[in-house]
Amino acid sequence: MMLNIATPYTIRNLTVRNRILRSATMENMADDRGFVTGDLVKLYSDLAAGGAGLIVTGATAIEQKARVWSHQTAVWDDRHIVGLARIAEVIQYHGSKCAIQLHHGGMSGFGYS
Repeated sequence: MMLNIATPYTIRNLTVRNRILRSATMENMADDRGFVTGDLVKLYSDLAAGGAGLIVTGATAIEQKARVWSHQTAVWDDRHIVGLARIAEVIQYHGSKCAIQLHHGGMSGFGYS
């Protein structure tokens, strides 16, 4: 049986509108404290408007000293949630689903050198 890329699929209780996945990449577009910027929100809005069924955000640092890029999106502080929620909102507005890639840079992180 051949599946069409436009065929929706369901994983447990999550239905994704098609089989197009935008995998995680490193945008390095947050501010220097890891907060989401307007440019980053626009990027994800554009990706969702383009038709991807599932969008995985770029590597998001879970600890300040473990980030490895200077403008890496962060989630080590509750204050970061507002911007991340905005990304989720614009993705969902366009009918896409989203996931976040959590990241810990280990010994390569800025705080470990």
